[in-house]
Amino acid sequence: MTTEDEKDTETVEYIGPYAHWWHRLVKPELCRARKWQPLPTAHKAILKRCKNLEEVMLSEPFQALWQMVPDEKRSPPKMEVTALAAWVLSSVKDDADMGLAQSMAQKASDGSDRPKVSTLRFQQLIKSRDTTEFARRLRRILPQIDNTVSVTGLAREIENWYWQNRSSAPETDPTKRQVLQWAMGYYAITPKTQ
Repeated sequence: MTTEDEKDTETVEYIGPYAHWWHRLVKPELCRARKWQPLPTAHKAILKRCKNLEEVMLSEPFQALWQMVPDEKRSPPKMEVTALAAWVLSSVKDDADMGLAQSMAQKASDGSDRPKVSTLRFQQLIKSRDTTEFARRLRRILPQIDNTVSVTGLAREIENWYWQNRSSAPETDPTKRQVLQWAMGYYAITPKTQ
C-alpha cells in the first residue's frame, strides 16, 4: 500500500516536475480529480507580472517548483533554467501533443497560407542571446499559438536552449542544436517561398 506522498513522487517522476507543477498551476480541476494540491490562482498572475528571472526566482510560484527539484540536481544554473521554464510555462494554457516549432508553423486560422507565427518573429526567437530576451520573445509567441503546446516538450526545449547557450563550446553535432531543431520543424511545415 502506498501513501499519498509516494503516489505524488511517482507522478512527478513519470510526468516530470515541470508538467506536474504546470498542472497544479493551470488545471485545478485535474488536481482535484487526482487528489493533488492545486497552487493558488494568484500564482499565474504573480509570474505574469515578473519582469526578469530574478523576480521569478524570488516568487512563491517558483519556490513551489524549486522544491520539486531533487537536492542532487540543484545548482545555481539549474535554478536559473528552472526559473526560465516556470516563467514561460506559466503562460501555457493547454497541454498538447505538438511541439513548439510545429505549433508556430501551423497555418493561421484566417484561411491564409501564412503560419501562426511569422518567419520574422520565429527568426528573432532563435537569435535570442540571453535568457530574459528569450523568455520575453517566447512569451509573446505563446498567444499566437493559442497558448497551447506540449508542456513537457517545451520544458525540454527550454532546457536544451539554455544549456546550449550557456556552454562555451558549441554542440559539435549540429542536429542536436535546439535552434536548428526548431528551424527544421518550423520550415518543414511553413509554405515555401518562391
